[in-house]
Amino acid sequence: MAAAELYQAFILDTLDRLSPRRDVKHYMACYPSSADPFFIRLGKDYKIEWLDQRGGDLGERLGGVVETLMNRGLERIVLVGADSPTLPTSYLEQAFAALKVQPVVVGPSQDGGYYLIGLSQWTPELFDDIPWGTEKVLELTLKKIHDLGLECEILPKWFVVDDLIGL
Repeated sequence: MAAAELYQAFILDTLDRLSPRRDVKHYMACYPSSADPFFIRLGKDYKIEWLDQRGGDLGERLGGVVETLMNRGLERIVLVGADSPTLPTSYLEQAFAALKVQPVVVGPSQDGGYYLIGLSQWTPELFDDIPWGTEKVLELTLKKIHDLGLECEILPKWFVVDDLIGL
């Protein structure tokens, strides 16, 4: 129960950090369902649109969110997790600026993964065959970007909260 409450606090912190940005459309992807009363309340309070994640692993769910948003006509999509509740908003600004000239932007995390990925073109391969939750996520994602011949901006390293010790 404490872990769920902490994660809800992370979501609130993330929303508070992002809400002042009126120049971007805010979506929140949730799992398993946006019908949860917590998500319904947040949708009203923060005037955001919820997307239900679909798919088995994290890669399928991330890819599904990007595909849904690109099918709605969005040209630049930046995905950030709620597990970096203190992420500087300047990193988000850098990500959107990078996507004006690069097809991909990645924010590496200290654990070998990433706290942010942004795309200006639909590239589903970036989310395929990645061992999610391991120290190989960033390395393999960057290799895929290179193998696909895509240019990529790398943001400064930041942290993610992965393990809750004692909860």
